[in-house]
Amino acid sequence: VKPKEMHFVDLWWELGEYFHWGGPAEEGGQIKTRDVYEAAKKRIEEADVRKVSAIHVGDDLAYLEKFENGYFDWVYLDSSHKYEHTRDELELLRHKVKPGGMIAGHDWYADPAHQHHGVYKAVNEFCERRHWRLLEHDGFSQWCIEKKSF
Repeated sequence: VKPKEMHFVDLWWELGEYFHWGGPAEEGGQIKTRDVYEAAKKRIEEADVRKVSAIHVGDDLAYLEKFENGYFDWVYLDSSHKYEHTRDELELLRHKVKPGGMIAGHDWYADPAHQHHGVYKAVNEFCERRHWRLLEHDGFSQWCIEKKSF
């Protein structure tokens, strides 16, 4: 794809100094959030030859609220992985995505025992309630939905 603009939104260090996963054992198995931010920023800048990307530090719901309805062609979610947050993101994005647009994301786990099952539950409930349809989900926990055409 050749986007006109790309927005990356994350809480980064607003969630704390360390990510709760990964990192060298000598650091207690944690990675500093600002170090990961800098690595992500570098990768985005290297890949963004057209210079259309922006990184935003903050809550995605507050940030996305600023955009006019119908602004986005598509949105990719990979945020908190919690049911309530995903539900709220989808309810907001149903207005922010253009007709015929898509919402995609990560952490699709049908197993109710999985720690990220809330994403699966929120997406399915949203599709049923708001008349969107699941286009795809794969073995790598990716998913994509679109508004149904009547």
